[in-house]
Amino acid sequence: MVRFEYQALSEQAVSLWHEAFGDNEDYIRFFHDTHSSCFCLMLTEDDELVSALYLIDGELCSRQGYYLFAAATFKNFRGKGYMAKLLEKAESQS
Repeated sequence: MVRFEYQALSEQAVSLWHEAFGDNEDYIRFFHDTHSSCFCLMLTEDDELVSALYLIDGELCSRQGYYLFAAATFKNFRGKGYMAKLLEKAESQS
């Protein structure tokens, strides 16, 4: 299931971010605290987070859009097309 949430942060999201990028929990929480206009697009399977990406409000050439940030899938779920589904959903938001 793909969910589009405002400022979503859960322990699963922290774990995913840490696994993918190696950042510590303090930095991850700092990001969430300082980017209040951030949206998190999450893909879950049986209520378990599998993949996520963040969309930050932005503008380019006077056009509103989103900056894609911290796109990741848990290692044990990679290669199954989950990120492609999230990117399709993200594209439909612009």
